Amino acid sequence: MKVTIIVFCLALCHIPARAAEIKTDAPNAREDRLKRAESRFQAIYDRREFSPKSFQATWLADSSGYIVQEPIPNSNKRERVRYDTLSGQRVVEDPNEEEADAPSGNISPDGRSVLYSEKGNLYVRDLSDSQV
Repeated sequence: MKVTIIVFCLALCHIPARAAEIKTDAPNAREDRLKRAESRFQAIYDRREFSPKSFQATWLADSSGYIVQEPIPNSNKRERVRYDTLSGQRVVEDPNEEEADAPSGNISPDGRSVLYSEKGNLYVRDLSDSQV
């Protein structure tokens, strides 16, 4: 019983001393947390370290894959690359080949016409017309 009382008294004496120690360290700890938070905010908003990289692809009309323009290593040029959606297979397209896999465009809500772009120009094609 005496041992329990002694341990209890020592614990009671230790608690106020520890609380005073925490209070004296609190301003420094708060400043450290603020500096770390400021660094994170700068990384997010100023340096854009967490921004996603842009990705622009063209889906094939049959949804079997997509085409992207990728930089050629050690060059300033880009190449047209086709990816298959099922297998993930990467195929470099022939630059001389016509773009037969160009997307069909955006179909109107009533399904009668399609909006598409070709060489920087916008076109509307009537889908009821039998000529493509």
